[in-house]
Amino acid sequence: MSDVSVEKGAYRILGIRDNAFSSKAIHVAYGVDERFIRALCTSIASVVKNTDASVVAHVFSDSFDNMLASLQQLSDQLGISVVLHPVDAEQFSGWATEGWSSAIYQRLVMAPVLAPFAPRFLYLDADVLCVGDISPLFGLDLHGNIAAAVQDPDKSGHAFDHSSYSCDRYFNSGVLLVDARAWNENDITSSLYQLLSEKSHEFRSYDQDALNVVLDGRIEILPPAYNYPADTNSHVIVKEYKQENPVAQPVLIHFMGGKKPWVEGVDGEGSNVDQYLHYEQFTPFKDVPRQQPKTHREAKVCASYMIKHKQYVMGIYWFFKYLMMKYSKK
Repeated sequence: MSDVSVEKGAYRILGIRDNAFSSKAIHVAYGVDERFIRALCTSIASVVKNTDASVVAHVFSDSFDNMLASLQQLSDQLGISVVLHPVDAEQFSGWATEGWSSAIYQRLVMAPVLAPFAPRFLYLDADVLCVGDISPLFGLDLHGNIAAAVQDPDKSGHAFDHSSYSCDRYFNSGVLLVDARAWNENDITSSLYQLLSEKSHEFRSYDQDALNVVLDGRIEILPPAYNYPADTNSHVIVKEYKQENPVAQPVLIHFMGGKKPWVEGVDGEGSNVDQYLHYEQFTPFKDVPRQQPKTHREAKVCASYMIKHKQYVMGIYWFFKYLMMKYSKK
């Protein structure tokens, strides 16, 4: 069994509320780095604004230096407790992270930490927006399973194409309802740690693939409304999935793919982006202009947006930025 180092320091609570840790409180958890602080705050605000229950937000990160002020302000604005859990990123050393940071692995070590707080918690990616009441999930019968999630739009689990693994029902780990007690009793964190230490480079979606392998046969499948792709994602697989699974009123909207609503140039006219921008008004970022594109994909999206809206000079500018970002040797 692998020796899993979950924390490198004691947790810290921002905003201690009288009813925050009652048995009726809802616990949501996130694993992020500072690049996603804006999305994180908006996601938390959206959860709070759509439930009458007390919400406790748990944030796992290897550094809070550039996030602390925003999270403290968010706690004050929303009147909730935000619990900071420092994570030792060294434990993920050597694991595949191409295109990502080690923050993608933080969800794997949450259950041992959160079990004393609550028997059940809801993990959310920072780019998941809540637009309905999630409280029914906390009374859901898991039928003896360890966790619950929504089947991935790519139901075949294409991530396993280049590995020796497979699973019965491939799920998306951006929304994961966890029975912390069952997780710990089955030593899931150690199993994940051992698998990823040995095989992470065989996977395409790294942490999500590992979760599917280890939890295979022990996952409750949730309705699509609890992890519905945002309309910013135009991938053919996602389009087919949404045609097969129409949802009039999603509860959790997931901004899968490269188009993120906090980045300039992602079209928000009559789309889920407008919903995101609405909930951002309840955060410290309400008066902050949207983030400038930082990758070649974001620059390409921004260029298309500007040209579509007849802002040709800016469209040309961002098109050349796109080319420079994509073909730079740096």
